[in-house]
Formats: sequence, structure tokens, C-alpha cells
Amino acid sequence: MKEKEKNKKNILVNSPDAIMDTVSKDVSDRLATIKGHVEAVIKMLDDKRSCEDVLIQFAAVESSMNKVKKKIFMDHVGHCIKNAVQSGDLTKLDDLVVLIDRYMK
Repeated sequence: MKEKEKNKKNILVNSPDAIMDTVSKDVSDRLATIKGHVEAVIKMLDDKRSCEDVLIQFAAVESSMNKVKKKIFMDHVGHCIKNAVQSGDLTKLDDLVVLIDRYMK
């Protein structure tokens, strides 16, 4: 069995469980939007905007983050878990239970 490839920081790369390219592009776009929201919060704080305005902007950040997490989670289940189960690797179901436990905290 081929050893898994890791980058300089010892992080697994080119994993068969990697996010699909189409999902990755969407997630990158959404993260750019989140970055803009966070930058807006920083500017709002610098400009001494009202607490209400800042909290509304934080709600936008949280909503965007939830959409990104959902997108990645759905890809993981629909791609990684499905493929593993179809190939007979039922250990991925145990991994999914652990992931859900971590994710729901």
C-alpha cells in the first residue's frame, strides 16, 4: 500500500478524502466573503459603530461559516463516506460518528 503523501508541515495532501474541486472552489469563494465580513467587523470597531451593527455583522459571519461547514460536511458524506462504504470500508462510518460528535460541540 502506498504511504500517504504529506507536505512540509506533515499535513496529509492529495488524500482520497480531499474536498472535490467543485466544492473547493465554492468554499474558497465563501471564505473570501467571510474574510470581507470579518474585515468589516474590524472596520466597524475602529469606526466605533454601534454594538447592534457589530452584532448584526457577526451574525453574517456565523451564517456564512455555517454554510461553509455544511457544504464541506455534505461533500464528505456524499463523496468520502459513500465511496468508502461502497468499497466495503465500514470503518468510515465509525469515523463519521466521531466527526459528528466533534462537529456538534
